[in-house]
Amino acid sequence: MYDIIKEKIDKFEEKMTSDERITEFLKGGSRKVLLEIPDDESYHFTANQEGIKDFGKGMIDDPDITITANIDIIKGIFNGEIKPLKAYIKKQIKFKASIQDMLFIRKLM
Repeated sequence: MYDIIKEKIDKFEEKMTSDERITEFLKGGSRKVLLEIPDDESYHFTANQEGIKDFGKGMIDDPDITITANIDIIKGIFNGEIKPLKAYIKKQIKFKASIQDMLFIRKLM
């Protein structure tokens, strides 16, 4: 699972460098993101306008964004078999974030 998430984060980081809206959103701040997978390991990273930092396994204190879902849902979203909105409506994935951060999550997915 680590490799799948790392690959998705690397693609997002590439998108960050070419999408002014994302870098503008992160200007002057950073977001700590926790991907909580109850039936597997959790992962975390920090995003700022320079890119993705501190990607690793495990929990973190005080994340700005928490995404919680089982491993099958995460894999399905990342490989395009499951649409994030559909998973959210079915309560298969949960987000704990501000409205502004939800827009950031949307770009990440």
